[in-house]
Amino acid sequence: MEMINAAVRVTLCDLEKLHVWQAQNDTNYKVEIAGMEAGLEKLAVESRGSPRMEFQYVGRDDAGRISTWLLCHQGGTICRHAFRREGVVVELQHPLSQFAQWNEVQDAAWKRVKSFAVVWPDGQPNVCKS
Repeated sequence: MEMINAAVRVTLCDLEKLHVWQAQNDTNYKVEIAGMEAGLEKLAVESRGSPRMEFQYVGRDDAGRISTWLLCHQGGTICRHAFRREGVVVELQHPLSQFAQWNEVQDAAWKRVKSFAVVWPDGQPNVCKS
């Protein structure tokens, strides 16, 4: 389990959804705005056929497109976190205790991802399906 929690996934194209669990425009989920938290939109998510409510948190870019997504399961200790920058999508997990520092976690992960590139690509990013 520790290996799963420590994993980071990098997708070198601009996905439609940041994470496969991102409930957005899907008839299997009912999504309602539930306020703001830690500078992110808090969205209440009801899954069809499930009695429990989950909350996802999103940040948007200047065009209104979701650029940051977090899902912190109620009663859990881990947050799933995904973000997009420069046409790249990064997915990771971190402790719920770091939720309020999501932006710092995101910046640190981005710095680490970029450190692996010998040459950073320029031009328009590739678009791919989620």
